[in-house]
Amino acid sequence: MLTFGFFPPLAQRGLSLDQLLSEVIAETQQAERYGFDAVLLGEHHQQKADCFTSPFLTAMAIAMHTKRIRIGTGILLAPLYHPVHVAED
Repeated sequence: MLTFGFFPPLAQRGLSLDQLLSEVIAETQQAERYGFDAVLLGEHHQQKADCFTSPFLTAMAIAMHTKRIRIGTGILLAPLYHPVHVAED
């Protein structure tokens, strides 16, 4: 089975964080409408620009505004988390 997904940039792009989140949600909704199967989220620590550091919180926000698209982490810095918390999330 072939899966199509996308990896939205989560760096600030000159937007406030609430504007950036709205844009990422809108992009994901559009991808869902056009038949994309998945959105993958990265994790950005030590980045100079404001960005979302937790893919889990971003995934939760996206999930509240989509119905079908699968949401996952494309990059997760596992050593920064307790393994049981990662499994639960």
